[in-house]
Amino acid sequence: MNTPRVPPTKVTYETPKGGLDPFDVDEARTQHVVEARGWGYGWVPGDERVVPGSVYDDIPMGYRYLAIVEKLAIVVDGRVVREWPVTEASDHSFRRSVAYDRGAGVGEVMTEAAIDRYWSNDAPWAPWTHPYRVQTQNLRDLDEPCIIGGPDYETAIALARELKVATPAMVSRVLSHQSWH
Repeated sequence: MNTPRVPPTKVTYETPKGGLDPFDVDEARTQHVVEARGWGYGWVPGDERVVPGSVYDDIPMGYRYLAIVEKLAIVVDGRVVREWPVTEASDHSFRRSVAYDRGAGVGEVMTEAAIDRYWSNDAPWAPWTHPYRVQTQNLRDLDEPCIIGGPDYETAIALARELKVATPAMVSRVLSHQSWH
């Protein structure tokens, strides 16, 4: 397969140290990436699936959120140029926060079954609750960066293929998302 070259990403946060370009298409293993209104580097998660501590130390708090995403595909000019498999990384904390955003009550026990109920309910998906995201290499390509996506991979890939932007797009699964201020 002839993979197009993806230009280097303008990285805002030099963390984790020694990481990969977030839009790297050469690494065969699935990578996790940090995004907080700017890109940090990507990394191949170890068996313990722990986020490198430097991510939290090296991104200054401010009016933003910090998301850890699992890179699943890169799309260039409407064409999927590379895909990676979903890992065993847990997205329980993100799924739990989405359940609250979609109507779970305070004090409700958030078992996996309860969380699944909120994921399959008819409440609309608020932009910040999309479990699968489409983000461009230049986050300013979109009117509201980082908020397009959908409840599943297929929806996100379709959205990425339809984008009319000059830079590559990443389809990812959100593993965690937290206020960072």
